Amino acid sequence: MARFRLKSRLSIHIDDLHLTASITINGSTPAAPVRYEVDRRRDLVAELATYTTPSDLLDLGATLDRYDDADTEEIRAILDAQALRTRRSVG
Repeated sequence: MARFRLKSRLSIHIDDLHLTASITINGSTPAAPVRYEVDRRRDLVAELATYTTPSDLLDLGATLDRYDDADTEEIRAILDAQALRTRRSVG
């Protein structure tokens, strides 16, 4: 993740008036939010992969059923993909 620090100083002299401003900006490149999202999803996939037994999956499914489909869409998609991979590797 690339980070940057930008410092700027401005001085203005007009007759007897002297203005000075100093600005410091700490930030990161646009890649930082993308990297965060990639890391977040990887961690979520890894955590959901720990639910392997039918009992675990039923409990997790019951928990997800308590929430709106829009809120659990990503989790359900990951679980579906993991189940598909499991079925392909077994059968």
